[in-house]
Amino acid sequence: GGFNTTDIAGLENFDSEVANVFEIGLKSTLMNGALQLNVSAYTNDYEGLQLSQIVNRASINQNADVTIEGIEAEFTLLLSDTLVLDGFVSNTSTEIEDFKSVDPLNPNQATQKLPLPAGATGFFSDFAPLIATCNPLVFVGQAAPSNDCYLGIAAQNPLLGALVLYTPTDAGYMFKSFGPLCTVPFFGLDSTTLPCPLTDGVEADLSGNSLPMAAELNYRLGLTKFVDTASGSWSFRMDYSYRDDYYSTAFNRPRGHIDDVSLIDLSMKYTPVSEAWFVGAYVRNMGDEDHIYAYYSTDVTVGGFQNGVAIDPKIFGINFGMNF
Repeated sequence: GGFNTTDIAGLENFDSEVANVFEIGLKSTLMNGALQLNVSAYTNDYEGLQLSQIVNRASINQNADVTIEGIEAEFTLLLSDTLVLDGFVSNTSTEIEDFKSVDPLNPNQATQKLPLPAGATGFFSDFAPLIATCNPLVFVGQAAPSNDCYLGIAAQNPLLGALVLYTPTDAGYMFKSFGPLCTVPFFGLDSTTLPCPLTDGVEADLSGNSLPMAAELNYRLGLTKFVDTASGSWSFRMDYSYRDDYYSTAFNRPRGHIDDVSLIDLSMKYTPVSEAWFVGAYVRNMGDEDHIYAYYSTDVTVGGFQNGVAIDPKIFGINFGMNF
């Protein structure tokens, strides 16, 4: 199926994924064996890539056509008998080609909130006076109500008037009742009274957006120094890594933007001549970078808050092992 519990009403199965993949690569040994270099280029043309989002506390999958293209390279270079440089670099381009979806955190695609009218309370009861705009034929079923008339009639319900909030936006009103958002007046606790339509919202065209968690540029450089002694060997290593910025969701919202980050790791290791055991020490995230590498956006029914996933802070330690 195309969903996970809790709310599965009206949701259909998601379609299968079809990936057309082409990759070409080269593995080489150069400079009389001092340099090992591997390079590859690829393109993935997805028909119906499965993307997930949280709607009404349920995880649903939707299908999008996506293109992924990139090039990768990795190398190991012997600078001397005791000094080795290694690393990798990747450049990846992702683009959603054909996909529309309602953003559960912004159903009407508003770009800004507007102030409440003078004297307004923010409760739905503010719309009660609009009943005066109704054509009398509406009340005998001979005419369809205008939007203002509809709001005025709905606001006569004391339950809606007292418990439903609204916010003006540049794309129309948004209504809120016990957590959920809707573009029409509704009551969130009792789905039989006035539910929010399952199809509520304006579809956003995500064509041209990048895929979630898809950094364009990634690279790492590592330098290792080996020192041999009469009793054993030492290795000292430094790694520098960089990851480009990216978005956490296919909507490419600013609040889900992940900044780029650079990290430095250090390590050392001692192994005796017998190679029966080893001992080492390490420092990870040497600069103690404070970085969020992923955001998880919850549904509006629980406030639409956002969980951030952080990298580890500066960590140092020792390790020990035995070889059998």
